[in-house]
Amino acid sequence: MSQQNISPRRPLVRYVLQTAGAVTLVAAAALTVGQPDDVAADGSGIGQPGGDEDIKAMNKAFQDYLKEVKNTQEQFISSDTFRLDDAHAVGAYDLISAFLHSSNRNNMSSSGTGLRGRPRFVGFDDPDTRIGVDNPDTQYMGTVIDSSQCYDADGNEVAWRIWGNRSNSVDFILTTFDTSEGTGGGPTLEDEDMVNLDGTPLQLGEDWEAYAACQEVLDKHPEWLNQLTLPQARLLQIARRHTHCDWSEEVPGEVHIERLGTEGVPSMPLDPAIQAQQIRDATDLFRTQGPFWPAFVDSIKGALPVATATPWQPTGGLGITTQYNMFMWFDHGDDPEAAVILRLPDTDIAKYMGLQLSNFWGSSADWANRHVSLNWGNEGNCQAEQSAPTFHPAQQAIIDAGGDFCGKQDAYFVVISAADPGVKNWIDTAELSEGLLAGRLQSVDAPIQEVAGINCNLPVAIPVPGPEAFDFPTTLQQRVMGTLGQLGAPAIPVTPQFREDTLKVRQNFVRDKYIFW
Repeated sequence: MSQQNISPRRPLVRYVLQTAGAVTLVAAAALTVGQPDDVAADGSGIGQPGGDEDIKAMNKAFQDYLKEVKNTQEQFISSDTFRLDDAHAVGAYDLISAFLHSSNRNNMSSSGTGLRGRPRFVGFDDPDTRIGVDNPDTQYMGTVIDSSQCYDADGNEVAWRIWGNRSNSVDFILTTFDTSEGTGGGPTLEDEDMVNLDGTPLQLGEDWEAYAACQEVLDKHPEWLNQLTLPQARLLQIARRHTHCDWSEEVPGEVHIERLGTEGVPSMPLDPAIQAQQIRDATDLFRTQGPFWPAFVDSIKGALPVATATPWQPTGGLGITTQYNMFMWFDHGDDPEAAVILRLPDTDIAKYMGLQLSNFWGSSADWANRHVSLNWGNEGNCQAEQSAPTFHPAQQAIIDAGGDFCGKQDAYFVVISAADPGVKNWIDTAELSEGLLAGRLQSVDAPIQEVAGINCNLPVAIPVPGPEAFDFPTTLQQRVMGTLGQLGAPAIPVTPQFREDTLKVRQNFVRDKYIFW
């Protein structure tokens, strides 16, 4: 999904600012993109101490940054995606704002970045900043470090201690992304492969500690029980992800990081040369993201027919290396009666399974206040309602591909529509005339041949007939219920009070789980 291949889970855009004041500062600056009369092209001008080349370079870098923000805006608003509907037009500025958040927090500020050696975990991909085909079920936190050397100039090992709490979330991982590349995820630590502070398998609610360094350094420290191998990269992101299934009960755990040898040691003096490089790194973010996301829609539509679900496939180097994904896109135009049903088998192959709505900028919808995601798994303790066992609608295609007879399966039938279909498993299209559904499997414990490709775990999209298919008036709920009944998966109608209650759970989840300070 990238070019160099830039992924929809593009790591470069993953570390995002939460503070409104800094956002306002950069956003206000972006309004003056261009060349102010009192600042020369080489960065000299007001506030410029004469003859200091590092200061000039810093000012020049910031002018270049503002120009690239403007270039990104022009690329976005001239794209076909911008003109799809009002939701996509607004979504363009949501995404540009997310890039501003990201660059401000991790590049423009004077602390917390890889070049300064004092990293800390900050939130990204949260209810207000949604980028890279993000998952509403996951609380993302990340930090950027410089892992380009195994040893510093004095011969000391370059390593980081990371620690925190496992909490009770359904899934937890530490993973890495080289932010200079578009190839996605790197080495990953899964919770099921970790141990607690006593050296026994990590359980829910227990504290943990991990050490991150290049392999050569890790090999010298067998006492470091949880080891995360770091690729050599000047700007490497370490990301912590807690994925939640039951939003009313599960909580993310805390996470912290320090570079070994810095505890109790003052940070380095502020350096204009370092700040200039940070600004140039922020400019590179816009240079790569500006052309990619307007073309994202073509990468989906060009590879996949409308209302067709892909088989599950490993994410591989395009995201979390241990995750599986599936995709489907829809085109409902302005028809509020349009609907499609996704059938997703539940064969206990993963601890967590989820389905989320994104626009064609790769951003999730307002999941804090809309029914735009759904999860299942964890032995039935998640959001979606499982149907009665049903036969696979694509059984013959599975057999033709050399697969097995599936028999009756447990499965989840999820309705995608603009109007409420009156059943529990619903994903609201949230004013998107066209959009993307992304599915995820995490903590998969089945062999790849049982998960990926055309087999009994194949997702299937089933269109719901429109009103024109009947000789008498029908409602969307009647047509959905009728289609589910024909598939052997009758659903129990839900009430408006049920919808209101589930929205309250979402809103409370945001209040409780996104407090970083």
